[in-house]
Amino acid sequence: MGAEWSQGAASSLRYFSSDETFRDQNAQVFGNLDWSPLTDLSFNLGGSFEYNTYGGELFSPRLAMNYKLDPHSVVRLSAGQAYRHPSMLESYANESLIFEGKVLDTGLRSLAQVSPERVRHVDLAYLMQIPEWKLDFDVRVFLEKYDRFIDDETCYFTGIGASLQPCPFPPPGNFPAVGDSVDYLLNQGGVSTRGLEGRFDWRQDWGRIVGSVTLVNIFDVENFTDRDAIKSAPEAAGHLMLIKYLPERWRFSLGYYYQGSMMWLNDGDQLKPRNLFNAKLSRAFGDPGADNEFAITALSLSGDYPEFNETKLRQESLLFATLRLGF
Repeated sequence: MGAEWSQGAASSLRYFSSDETFRDQNAQVFGNLDWSPLTDLSFNLGGSFEYNTYGGELFSPRLAMNYKLDPHSVVRLSAGQAYRHPSMLESYANESLIFEGKVLDTGLRSLAQVSPERVRHVDLAYLMQIPEWKLDFDVRVFLEKYDRFIDDETCYFTGIGASLQPCPFPPPGNFPAVGDSVDYLLNQGGVSTRGLEGRFDWRQDWGRIVGSVTLVNIFDVENFTDRDAIKSAPEAAGHLMLIKYLPERWRFSLGYYYQGSMMWLNDGDQLKPRNLFNAKLSRAFGDPGADNEFAITALSLSGDYPEFNETKLRQESLLFATLRLGF
């Protein structure tokens, strides 16, 4: 059993068109129950009940069944449901460009309360250990359905656009005469995905090699106005990381990451497959288990790469140092 409580606050004249401070609270109670009717069979029932200022009261259950095939392998069947509450911006957005007290243009609007996003999932997994090889391996197949996806859509009050995409509401009170459209938030329909995921972790005295691969297929889209939703997930992704232990508690890591082609929603581009390399050199210090570390990290050794938009937005290569102290 456990409980959690948090509160946030924000104010922004641009994004809320108000000097008011908006607040949200989130409270959560969660717990798990384990039952083993047989030596090799166990059930886990868990769930969380939460309250959120914008999402209301929600219950997220989950159930898992584990069957031990032998001392080093397990089959797991699990299912559950989870939610994502609307953010403060998604609940109160009233974006305006104001100059000398006049509204020159408007941006994102939250003109009706949106509902929490929901995901329901079921997966079947196989987990295996090979102690003599110091190898862990697992693979799972999954089915997921996302409902009430929070998105924004453009509508028009006047002009030709109003005959194609009319707004389902009158213009806001501070809507400027220079514009005839507005982007408003709404709940879209559902997206169903299925896929396969595999992972391995090979540990040796000299270091580790960790890798994963994920295959995803969006096979159904319901009541979604954005036609690119069917292509909004990469069909394949994966990574391979080499971790080399060095003398004097130094460690070197080199990671390779792959992401297949995908389409970003909301005016994004079709992005080409991506290959990235990251590296990290670190040294632990202090008492064993103190979690103290100095590190130098290099991101995207292969150079800058596009994100969201193929020509306008790029993630740059980065080189930075970090210091972590544990108490």
